[in-house]
Amino acid sequence: CGDENDLTVISSKSVINAAGIDADVMQLKAILALRGTGGGSSVLPSPTFEARPRRGQYIVYSTPKLDKCDETTTNSRWVDIPKTVPIRPIQPIPTERTKGIFVYSTLYNQIVVGPTAKDQSSRTNNTLDPEVAKELAAYASRIFDRTMGSSQSASDIDFDCNIIGEYVGIRP
Repeated sequence: CGDENDLTVISSKSVINAAGIDADVMQLKAILALRGTGGGSSVLPSPTFEARPRRGQYIVYSTPKLDKCDETTTNSRWVDIPKTVPIRPIQPIPTERTKGIFVYSTLYNQIVVGPTAKDQSSRTNNTLDPEVAKELAAYASRIFDRTMGSSQSASDIDFDCNIIGEYVGIRP
């Protein structure tokens, strides 16, 4: 796993390639390594697929409750937010292309909105997309019937101060 000249020999009846987004790349590297030792494509077939990256972006909100925004905000005040946490995941009807955006609560009663499913060419770009963050906040606002913000929108200071985090994952 370090130097490209390192070679580990594995003997088994079958090997499962669980390399995720890099599964096709790992299989090609394994074929090239085997060819260097006299093995080759007769031992390991070429990949019959191309792993295409899809990005999933999430927003995590703190538990809705009586809360106070950071003193540095211009609109610092007590925020009266009704406590609404989904007991079960809210799942849209899946399509051929995606399972849709979920809304669910964590063990700590935080609200998670996501993932999205956007195709992209990069296998490593996991930067937050401001437009997608706004879409997720709008989706959560429709579900909870009140304004929920994202770090990319200052639409509602009450919910902007309740954001715990936003993150992106890449999957095949």
